[in-house]
Amino acid sequence: MATLIVVYPHGFNADEVIEALRKRTEKIHLRCHFNDKSFIESTEMQVAISQSSMLSGRIKSLTIINNCNDPEVYATCLNFFIRCLKGPNNKIDEFAWSKQDHPINKHDQTFTSEDAKRIALAIMSSNNIKKLSITNTFKRAGTFKCIFNAVLDIGIPSYTIGFIGRGTTSALSMNLKGLLNNTSLKTLELSGEFDLNRVVQFDAKKLAKYLAKILRSNKGLEDVIISTNLMDNTGRKILLKRLRNHNNSTLLKLSVTNYDKVLIKSTRGIAYILQSEIDFELKCNRIMKRYDMNLLAAQRKKSISLKIYPGIIDAIQQKEPNHMYRFLQNENEKLCSYHACDERRSV
Repeated sequence: MATLIVVYPHGFNADEVIEALRKRTEKIHLRCHFNDKSFIESTEMQVAISQSSMLSGRIKSLTIINNCNDPEVYATCLNFFIRCLKGPNNKIDEFAWSKQDHPINKHDQTFTSEDAKRIALAIMSSNNIKKLSITNTFKRAGTFKCIFNAVLDIGIPSYTIGFIGRGTTSALSMNLKGLLNNTSLKTLELSGEFDLNRVVQFDAKKLAKYLAKILRSNKGLEDVIISTNLMDNTGRKILLKRLRNHNNSTLLKLSVTNYDKVLIKSTRGIAYILQSEIDFELKCNRIMKRYDMNLLAAQRKKSISLKIYPGIIDAIQQKEPNHMYRFLQNENEKLCSYHACDERRSV
């Protein structure tokens, strides 16, 4: 189905957004940049968005960027986001919330414990959310964990979290504890900034050790993205060692370095090398994922080409015994047939 990107107020005014929600047939990706003025002036649009999220299912994704400076307007904007997030009749697949810091802000816009509880309850009330992204300050103890546990409990497959926290790694690590045996979350992205007002600095090594522990037991995650400012080369080496000694058979991508030309040419070039080695360790998993997808397609349509088998075997025979066993179990009869064909050709 065709999609339409709608950005308020930079591309569409409030009336045009309402018209798009009521008359356009495409699935809409709606992005709202709110400051005090644009939020106050868009009351009717907010009602239309709330109605559309529950009735028509016209909105595919909703992004709220809250740049409101007035505390009351900021709180009302957060209430609007929670109202849209709440189920069970909500039909929006993807949600994103972002609070942007500005020097002119005169109040602390961190989530309170009550804010986190209301967001968590809204998440738990919906069974339709496929992707959630929240970028905010989590300076209050327990707010990060409250929302994260709700994401895991309801089974949202993709979660992006951006935070400006207390600066302590142990708190973040303990908040990720729910991932140890979780199988529902497939994509996790973590980004953050140091809290410069605190003496304690972020310990990337400690985070890497805990992530390594998670990757050893977790059988659900396929894509993990850790922003460069939460990871250093020591941490990357720890994660690489974990993958070499105990490969996680479900993980397809572990990104701990931003790929760019500046990074490659800079003194941090070792980070790029370590990332390349991490990618190589996960190559076998990606091959088997493509194999499984091809196998599923073959069950619906036609057989998989026998020509791909030697490449698959070469890729997995030294890396992951479980992959090899599963492959041979599925393909034993076909491989025998392939070997017989080769013998007949040689006669």
